[in-house]
Amino acid sequence: MEKGKFITIEGTDGAGKSTFVPEMKAMLEAQGYEVILTREPGGTPFAEELREIILNKPMDRMTALLLAFASRNEHIENVIKPALEAGKYVISDRFTDSTYAYQCAAKGFPESSLKQLETIVQGDTRPGLTFVFDVPLAVSKERLARTGKVPDKFESEDDAFKERVYKGYKNLVKKHINRCKLIDSSQSIEATREQVLLHLDEFFLGFKKKKQMKP
Repeated sequence: MEKGKFITIEGTDGAGKSTFVPEMKAMLEAQGYEVILTREPGGTPFAEELREIILNKPMDRMTALLLAFASRNEHIENVIKPALEAGKYVISDRFTDSTYAYQCAAKGFPESSLKQLETIVQGDTRPGLTFVFDVPLAVSKERLARTGKVPDKFESEDDAFKERVYKGYKNLVKKHINRCKLIDSSQSIEATREQVLLHLDEFFLGFKKKKQMKP
């Protein structure tokens, strides 16, 4: 199972990442790769049921964290691991970095507890490449308003909460500079696409070189 075949997409609500998730799938498929597209919370029928609870029901922050990892465990065991073991690429719209940004950075849950659950549930199932879509709060709010969708409980949080999420993602990029690639998605779709393509090219070139160096 190759970690390099697991790619995650992160960012604040309204950052525009969902526009590019299917585009990334198409980019890789155009190169002849077989790609599974999935999301969190969710990814399996049961995890999708948990998604509705996580995004819409009020609960204690510990309950929220445990539900997030319960959903993630179902996702890993039933979707991510089987796909990676079959040699496929997996692109997930959100993964554990979202839990860090929303539960630890924004809600103050101890990062040490998250890391314990991460080890128990994920083991060595970790992404090899993560795109973090980045826009200022004013831009994300404007984009969310244009969608017309009913906001979930995270999208309904106040600006202070959203700023903490934003800073949480910035910290993740600093801590994981080799894995996390910051995408300025406040630019045009074309300019954002160019950033994504650049990092994909760099990643796959490096990934192929590492594979060639293995004995």
